[in-house]
Formats: sequence, structure tokens, C-alpha cells
Amino acid sequence: MPCAHLLLIASRLVQLASASIFTALIPDLLFGPALYHCFTTATTVGYGDVPLTTPEARLFACLHIVVSVSWLAALLSSVDTLRTKRESQLERG
Repeated sequence: MPCAHLLLIASRLVQLASASIFTALIPDLLFGPALYHCFTTATTVGYGDVPLTTPEARLFACLHIVVSVSWLAALLSSVDTLRTKRESQLERG
């Protein structure tokens, strides 16, 4: 389904953009650790080993968490829908 592909692409773009925003908000944070933080946060693991040291970064993190976790849930839901559809096709076929 194109929807699952679009969700996957969009979620990756959100992570890349968020990592860029975090590097702009925290002067000594490099892009690699920022991207690592974004992916661990999006998967709700959130180890806490990348500290968000500015109030602006913490505020943006709230938005990032809501968007990232929501999109990940939507992506997983669309994958499950595809799985269910494929199972029904195999049973008929």
C-alpha cells in the first residue's frame, strides 16, 4: 500500500528534521547523537543518555514525542492492516 510507504518516508523525514532542530537548539549537540536521540525517543525507549540542556529543546521534545510516537503507531497499524489483508488473500487463493 502506498500509505505505509508514505508514512515510513514521512516519519524518517520528521526524524531528520527533528535532529537538525535539536542541533540548532543545543549548541554542543552533534547531528549523530541528535538523530540517535530522535529514533530512541520515537520508539519510546528514550534512554536519556542525550541530555536536552536548553528549555527550548525540552519544549520541542514535547512536540517531537507526540508526533513521532503517533506516526510510529500509525505506521505499525498500516503494516498490520496489510498483514491481515494478505492473510485473507492467501486463505481465498
